[in-house]
Amino acid sequence: MLVFCIILSIFSLFDGFLFIKDEIDLMCLRNYPLAEINHKATEILFEQMGVVNMLKFLSKFSVGYNDYTQERHQWLDELDNIIHEMKANKANRE
Repeated sequence: MLVFCIILSIFSLFDGFLFIKDEIDLMCLRNYPLAEINHKATEILFEQMGVVNMLKFLSKFSVGYNDYTQERHQWLDELDNIIHEMKANKANRE
């Protein structure tokens, strides 16, 4: 964490990072709970980037809530059923 704070403090010297310098200094002073860090980060993103760009950025890091493997097996089973039905219909027509 200390290395992270030092790196961000160095970056805060550049013009592009001046807007977060105060936030970096505050965040490096103590160990915040994760919920509070998430809240503060979202607040900073909203203030600096606007709601649309904030949502775009946050959507990159969202984790799905479903079980892809289980859903994939269901889709493959449904696909197998459709293929069998198509073959059966084709055989009945011939």
